[in-house]
Amino acid sequence: MKKITICISIFIGLLLFPTGVYAKMHQKTEDGEAICAQISKDIEALKPDFPQLKDFKASQASNNSEINYSYHLDKPDSSIPGWRGGVPQPAPDGIWIRIVFWDENDSVAAMSQLNSQIGDPPRRIGPYRVTFVVMDGSDNKPLYGPIYEILQKHGLKDVEFKELH
Repeated sequence: MKKITICISIFIGLLLFPTGVYAKMHQKTEDGEAICAQISKDIEALKPDFPQLKDFKASQASNNSEINYSYHLDKPDSSIPGWRGGVPQPAPDGIWIRIVFWDENDSVAAMSQLNSQIGDPPRRIGPYRVTFVVMDGSDNKPLYGPIYEILQKHGLKDVEFKELH
C-alpha cells in the first residue's frame, strides 16, 4: 500500500510540475506586459510637450514586453556601423523608440545585436534586462531624458556587469 501512495504522489507531482513552470513563465510575461503598459501611458502623457509623439498611442505601442514607436522615418543608412545602419533613421521631425524587457537567460534575446551593445550600461527593471533606444530627429526637443526618468520611476536601475549573473 505504501508503494502505491508513493507512486501516486510522484505521478501527481509530475503532472503538476509542468503546470507550475508554465504558470511561473506566464506570470513573468504578464508582469513585463503590465510594466510596458504603464510606461507607455506615461510616455503618452508627454505628447503635449513633444510633437514627435503626435501619433503615439499607449495601447498600440506596448506589446509582448516591448514598446515600439516610430514617426517620420527615412530609409536606413547602411554607412552607419552596427544595428543603427539597419534601422530607418528619423527625419528631422521624426523619432524611433524601442524599449525591450528581456530575460538574460534567453540566449536569443541576449545575442540580439541591439540588446548586446557594449556602449550601453546594463539596465534592469525587476527581473528584466532593459534595452532602451531613442533616436530623435535633429529638429526635435530630445526625448531620451524624459523617457529615462519615466523608466526610473518604474524601477530602472543601471547595474554593474558583475551584478548580472
